[in-house]
Amino acid sequence: SLQSGHNHDAEKAFEHVLAVDPDDAPAHYNLMQVYTRQRKITAARREEAIFKSLQEDEPLRSLRDPYLKLHPEIVREAQPIHIHELKHSTHAGTNE
Repeated sequence: SLQSGHNHDAEKAFEHVLAVDPDDAPAHYNLMQVYTRQRKITAARREEAIFKSLQEDEPLRSLRDPYLKLHPEIVREAQPIHIHELKHSTHAGTNE
């Protein structure tokens, strides 16, 4: 946890969150805090800039989120990993 001084574990956890959702403002803020404690000043400043830009985009997010809830397929396509349904192929010569 952050409070108990496990900065490396916290750094990896927040990086994982951001790999899934790059717009997660709290994760950017917390990663900024971790980098600051690790004295990684350049990385901390980068996370601070991202966090602030996400805060400025909050009004846009309030318009976007209801639309995305109505159209979840859009969100799924935007994710780095998503699943497509496979359809059985009847082509001759395929073993798959």
